[in-house]
Amino acid sequence: MTSRIFVAICCALLGVTTPTLPATIRVPLEEPTIQDGIDAAVGGDTVLVACGTYFEHGIYLGRSGIVLRSEGGDADCVTIDAQQRGQVMYCEDLDSTTRIEGFTITGGYAQQGGGMLCWMASPAIVDCDVAENEAYEGGGGVSSFYGSPSFLRCTFRDNSARGGGALSALGVSTLTGCVFVRNSASEAGGAIAFGSVGRDYPVLQSCTFALNAASNGAGIACRFGAMVLLERSILAFGGGGGAAVSCDGVSAATLTCCDVFGNGGGDWVGCLDGQYGVNGNFAADPIFCGAAMNDFTLHAASPCAPGNSPGGCSLIGALPVGCGVEGVGEGGWVAASGLRVMRNPARVVAELVLEGGGPEVLEILDAQGRLVERVPGSGGRWTWEPGGARPAGVYFARLLGGGDQAAVKFAYMR
Repeated sequence: MTSRIFVAICCALLGVTTPTLPATIRVPLEEPTIQDGIDAAVGGDTVLVACGTYFEHGIYLGRSGIVLRSEGGDADCVTIDAQQRGQVMYCEDLDSTTRIEGFTITGGYAQQGGGMLCWMASPAIVDCDVAENEAYEGGGGVSSFYGSPSFLRCTFRDNSARGGGALSALGVSTLTGCVFVRNSASEAGGAIAFGSVGRDYPVLQSCTFALNAASNGAGIACRFGAMVLLERSILAFGGGGGAAVSCDGVSAATLTCCDVFGNGGGDWVGCLDGQYGVNGNFAADPIFCGAAMNDFTLHAASPCAPGNSPGGCSLIGALPVGCGVEGVGEGGWVAASGLRVMRNPARVVAELVLEGGGPEVLEILDAQGRLVERVPGSGGRWTWEPGGARPAGVYFARLLGGGDQAAVKFAYMR
């Protein structure tokens, strides 16, 4: 008997009003499909999806306050694959209490929003990977109309459409810590096409745009009065003939602490003309660790890395320094043969495992080789959860008292 039913019976016997208690609905343990889990939920409930691949399409979310989350909380845990049979997910009439967290959304095909269509909906979309979706009009990955969805730490890759390869938004959207890679549009906005409802100010903070392509706005296209604010972000290596950002005659884009570089149709041109060299804006190779291998973390020498960027800008882009660190691993420490970090880069929590066990204490060092914390463990397993106390970036772990058998580099992302 579920707790909700038990409470309802007790309240009925006592003659009092039944309170609504949040419930966790597990898929597929309690409901066989993601859609069934959503249909069984009410506002305040969590639909928790076990790790695996789910071949579903046309998933409808139309009730506010539901949290739809993968069991692992990250996109590696759950994949929803529409297999080109239609749209992956449709969201309607949702407020900001609705949350979608930790999914890979792929294989969608639709007129608008192959991966997801948000109609008058403002959900929070967190730690999702929107990949390899297609639309024959706008928003290969996501389309938003008349809502204010927010995107936090999401990746948009290899999506395609006529307009807005990854995201097409008519209405305000907020994007923080997002990565847009190899998205394409045949017309405008290789990564994003913004429109406006009234006078909208989409805000993009700490985002990375790389290798997106369109003939008009390889990275971003601003239309119909959209006034886009872009802060601490990278727009690099855009193709298809479009400038990094394009605007029609009634739209504008205002950049602060941004690196715009290597875009085939021009960098600081068009609506970005006059912004180069002011407000921390510049043009330089961001020096990704391995774009050919889908590694868009930064080299330690990157002009976008903290300490190298213009004063007050700190980290520019969505991802931290991930290679080229010097001064760590000295003093006899070498790579441990069996020490590894689970899910590297690690988000929020870093799980470290040493095959065959080892000392009880692990040391965490920062990129400069300074001791950050000693982490107790047992049986060759350690959990480091620094929370907000430590910034995102490169860290090293070594075994205390392990001689020359402890030094492993990993990226930590909040």
